[in-house]
Amino acid sequence: MLTFAATVAVLGLCPGCQRAGAHSDGGAKLAPPPPPITVSRTAAVPEPLRAAAETLFAQGLADPLGGEYREITVRVGSVWGGESDVKTHGWVLPERAGAAGREAVCANGLIYKVRSVGKSVRVRDDVAKYLRSREAARKKYGTTAATGWRDATPESESASVESLSPLYLCLLLRLGENEPAASLYREWEASLLARIDTNRANLPAPYFLLANRWAWALYDRAVCAHMRGDDALAATDAALLTRAQPLVEAEIARRGAQTHSGGEIKVPESPALPFLSNLPELREEANQRVEKRDKAPLDLVALKKIPQGERVTTLIAHLDDVAARQDGQPGGVGLDDSPISEALIAEGEAAIEPLLDVLEKDERLTRSVSFGRDFFQSRTLLSVRSAAFACFVRITGVSEFRDGRDVKALRAWWALNKGLTSPERWFAQLADEGTPLTVAGDDPERSSKELTHRVGNVSRWIEAADRILRRNDVTERGNWLALPARDETKPLPPFQGEPLRTRTNPSVSQLFEKRALSYSGPAGGDREYDNHRGAVFALRLYVWDPRNQRTLPTLQTMMRRCVAFENNQPKGEGHSEQGQTGARIARLAIARVALGDAEAADEYATWLRTVNPTYLGYETRSSLYALFHNLENPVWERTATSLFGTDSSVWGRLFADPRDRGNYGATELLRGPMLRVAAFREHVQRRLGDRTVAGTGVLYRDAPASVSYRWLDGMSMGPTPTRWEKPQNVSMRICDRVALGLQELPGVPVWEPFAPEKERDRQCAAIAGYLRQYGPGFRESDRYERPLYGFDIGPMFDAIMLGFGTGRTPATERDVAANKAVFVLRAENRPRVVPDLSLPLEASWEKDPFAQVSKTPDGKTHRYSRGKIYQAEEEWDGKRWRRYYGFVGTHTIAKVPADEITITDFRYAANNAGTPAPKREP
Repeated sequence: MLTFAATVAVLGLCPGCQRAGAHSDGGAKLAPPPPPITVSRTAAVPEPLRAAAETLFAQGLADPLGGEYREITVRVGSVWGGESDVKTHGWVLPERAGAAGREAVCANGLIYKVRSVGKSVRVRDDVAKYLRSREAARKKYGTTAATGWRDATPESESASVESLSPLYLCLLLRLGENEPAASLYREWEASLLARIDTNRANLPAPYFLLANRWAWALYDRAVCAHMRGDDALAATDAALLTRAQPLVEAEIARRGAQTHSGGEIKVPESPALPFLSNLPELREEANQRVEKRDKAPLDLVALKKIPQGERVTTLIAHLDDVAARQDGQPGGVGLDDSPISEALIAEGEAAIEPLLDVLEKDERLTRSVSFGRDFFQSRTLLSVRSAAFACFVRITGVSEFRDGRDVKALRAWWALNKGLTSPERWFAQLADEGTPLTVAGDDPERSSKELTHRVGNVSRWIEAADRILRRNDVTERGNWLALPARDETKPLPPFQGEPLRTRTNPSVSQLFEKRALSYSGPAGGDREYDNHRGAVFALRLYVWDPRNQRTLPTLQTMMRRCVAFENNQPKGEGHSEQGQTGARIARLAIARVALGDAEAADEYATWLRTVNPTYLGYETRSSLYALFHNLENPVWERTATSLFGTDSSVWGRLFADPRDRGNYGATELLRGPMLRVAAFREHVQRRLGDRTVAGTGVLYRDAPASVSYRWLDGMSMGPTPTRWEKPQNVSMRICDRVALGLQELPGVPVWEPFAPEKERDRQCAAIAGYLRQYGPGFRESDRYERPLYGFDIGPMFDAIMLGFGTGRTPATERDVAANKAVFVLRAENRPRVVPDLSLPLEASWEKDPFAQVSKTPDGKTHRYSRGKIYQAEEEWDGKRWRRYYGFVGTHTIAKVPADEITITDFRYAANNAGTPAPKREP
């Protein structure tokens, strides 16, 4: 094992302070080495854990010895961007001569500059508080699970004493705090064993776990410091990591450290710290920025006053300051969504050549970072090249270039497209049969048929088509398209490709037809998704030019090819390689019917009768899209009746087979827009009266009670308990299965799985009555335009809303009877509609009888419900206006006083929720 003195010599750190990680390497002379660091022994903590801690201190873990444990405030960063102050406790170190402020060691084993210092506190009190919180969590959640440390713990959490890191145990051992160290180890013992080795008798040193946490804490802080512009801190942490990494990797290899994962003992792969793969780039970038810290900040206002050439050069020089942030997880970083990028994009074509130069030779990094998930130990440092390519795409209006690093191909493309408008570039892209940009080094003499099956070529055609069909009011920024609210009484805005209407030989319509027919042969082509994509191009042709004489024949050809392709597929359960071909058949039928094709609906229904819903799986709703797309068309009403109106059809037997082990795609129909179809709704009501036994429900009791619905030959539904005791068995029937599937509808009557059968019969009947009463008024919650050539994947939950209107006049008894309103106020009280409310609004009702109840760690009860306000009216009681809301909750439809409602909708200002109107007489 390396001594601390040897480590100091290797790392080049200042040995006088014995604080590894406190300074960057400034070339200071080394003082005589201090004695080796030792960690106290305690019988309650295994020797391998103590030895692992001692090794880590020798390798650079911050030493708290000599520090005073006090309340402190430190500044931390986040991979989501920005920085914040965290109040925590840490060991405030003795002041150093020449240091800029006090420093302290925090719970993650890192040294921080302290922003404020408070009173002294005791380690044992922090440990006791943490143990109490763990006990409270066990009582709240009814679990005895071990502590679950996050592999990629954020800095705000790792530096806090509210959620202690395993590194905290190392700090306690170093300070000789044996009693609190032993208490923590007893709490963490099961978790440590689970993450290292389940064999207690042969517990190897937990060095890998501890070294991983320390290296991650340093790396995470360095990355976040780089993002927010603290280059000195990023350089210091990157330097320490650079020197410590080979020591850690060597020690892991020497020990043969093991980690327990998924019931299997594994040796960590080499390198054992793979998230440090971009550490050299991070360190080099941080050092270069420290050297150039006199670089003047960019003044975008002043920049507008200088000549364009100089302006573009200045913006290019500042691309390394682009600090765009990730927009979700999974998600992406819109490098064009930055003030610097936006200014460069505004320069237009004048910026193209400088941007190509950046793509060719610029090695800098931006201050932007991406990640798959923030709880995974991986971060991608985004380059200036990536930012330049994002700007290039926004200026040219074209993004499918295969690879932004192929600068030669980009220059060739730009030579051909320079000076063209964006629609003209899209047209050229759609017509392209194989330029250097699409074949990229392959034989340019390859046949057109071969080119049509090239992924790069097809993706460019798809992009061009989608750009041409994008509405004029849709804007793009970062990774997002902004769709503005539209007046449904007015025509849709024109397409952005409208200027291309005059193009001939070929026209846009001819190109759409060509792509549709050539991309799939009669047998489906040699790619699984050929028919799917060919169908999409046919639908684009319909949307662009429905009156073209070639549109209907193209739709007919593609629908028949798709049906033939589907009929030739193996019909196992949950066929996963359809590529939404079933959804395309439905949409092609819609387009044909809209053009007056009398045979389309019959062909569609004939195909559906040959398909088992179990085979369609998750594509079930998509394949039925035609039935609920346009309820006003009687053609689709007749089609739905022919499918669901009789038990002789496979669709008429849906949900009726007791042997069905569960079809989640079909179950999704019970909470989605198919319930707007009268024939399907009546079919569901019949099933709510079917008492055929379909399996067994088993209630497992836990502490507190949780349930697992085990039925349909053993399929488990619902939460899985951690301890099973005295299971209670009940019969689960067809009606119960359907009632369960309907429980997510707004305001639906409750169904209780373990109520007596007579009570469940009553509940099923109430649900059927709900469908009869409110079903005819169901409407979709998503009102955005859904082009037929797009995907029809809508919201998974709350996919439909009740038909309550948002009238401009007070509701009447007739409105309530017609299910257009929840309540009616007395006419003599001069009711009025609450103005300026865009209903429905998400809200919570404090007295909701079906509100969820939770307990905070301190034992307090918290009630909350989830619902929507559909109606808002006021009446005068002689003294003031009293406001009422028509509230629809989980199982509730009620008139509720406004002071019992909290409006939670993001569109509504939180401080206005439930505020009564002014007390003035009308």
